[in-house]
Amino acid sequence: MISTLWIVLMQDLRLFAPVAPALVLLAAVFVWPTDGDVTSTTVEAMGPAGVLLTKSLKSKLSVVYSTAEKEIPLCLFGAKSESGILLERTAFPDKLSTTDSTVTFDGASCEAQSDFLGYVHNHDPPTSRCKPTPLDEARFALNSDSYVELIACTWESEVTYHAFVP
Repeated sequence: MISTLWIVLMQDLRLFAPVAPALVLLAAVFVWPTDGDVTSTTVEAMGPAGVLLTKSLKSKLSVVYSTAEKEIPLCLFGAKSESGILLERTAFPDKLSTTDSTVTFDGASCEAQSDFLGYVHNHDPPTSRCKPTPLDEARFALNSDSYVELIACTWESEVTYHAFVP
């Protein structure tokens, strides 16, 4: 099962050859088990709702974003309640195209899943902000299915997370 999944994943990743080093890390991250992940970390949030990352998701995202050389968007999944948002897993959006500072993708396949909550992508200071840009906020406002936009900021290999929740 894992080997078949790996072959399918690698075939899909051929499209992303320019960002191969980061995507190889991503592929490894997505096959790590998450059983027994009951601890979580609070994320700095701009908005009324609290945001939590499971320990395993935070660890996986930190591996991805501490070495990323380009902007990498991922779909976020988890649970939403009156007390806040719990982010538990990620997936690649469809038709991903990325450059050093911009990214385009089709998130319809992610948004169709019942536990979809929003997106995460990276900004690298000091040249960019550790919060959503006006473009991020505009895209978020147009997407009625998103509850959270998570920004991962890497500074000297340390990754911090900043959530935008309207």
